[in-house]
Amino acid sequence: MIKNLVMENHGEEVYPGWSCGTDWEPTSETFGTLPLHSEVLGDAINAISDAKLKGMALTRSQMYVAESMGLKVPVLPVHGKEEKMRFMRMINQHNTTPNFDIMALQWS
Repeated sequence: MIKNLVMENHGEEVYPGWSCGTDWEPTSETFGTLPLHSEVLGDAINAISDAKLKGMALTRSQMYVAESMGLKVPVLPVHGKEEKMRFMRMINQHNTTPNFDIMALQWS
């Protein structure tokens, strides 16, 4: 925008080689956090009683993720040594391809 204003007001080009946001055609593209879980998993998570979730301390980021996904609590990646070990134990309990929706509910 500054490039355009300077050109308009002074007839000079500033910052040659730089692009300006207004040079681009608007698109229908959107950006943000999108839910990646299945509808079944989302419904199951939202069916967890508020009593079970009482006292759960979520960070602002976690609250944002949960809200963006339309859930009471966020679905987050496995993090840290203890969680990785617990995740591997859960994987080993399944003799076939694991059902990640069921695992996510067990994890919760």
